[in-house]
Amino acid sequence: MRIFCSFVLVAEALGTLVIWALLWRDPTLGAWFLPPDVAPELIWTFVGADMLTFVALPLAAGHGVFHGCRWAGPALWLHAGGVLYAAVLAISLTVATGAGLACTLLSVPVAALAVWFAVWASRSWPHATE
Repeated sequence: MRIFCSFVLVAEALGTLVIWALLWRDPTLGAWFLPPDVAPELIWTFVGADMLTFVALPLAAGHGVFHGCRWAGPALWLHAGGVLYAAVLAISLTVATGAGLACTLLSVPVAALAVWFAVWASRSWPHATE
């Protein structure tokens, strides 16, 4: 499970970087993630939060899980909280406006896995090494 968890977290970070690279290349793709009355270029207001929540935290947590670090569990919970917030925001946006379906489809599975990994670590982490 440690290898699977680490792999998924690294894949999440890399996937997020790919999405942002595509948005950098074509900012109009931001329309897939925002309400219809918002300029697609405003997607850039989310870059800092996404780099922390969907890149830095999963990379750190994945490293911690892979190496059995004591701090991996709290890192997984911090990551889970961030992506769960993003998923609830995305679902709310889609329900309220009918827009942002891409954001919902990307964030809900990530949030589900993040919570699952955090619960798993909380229940099976007596083997921490540092």
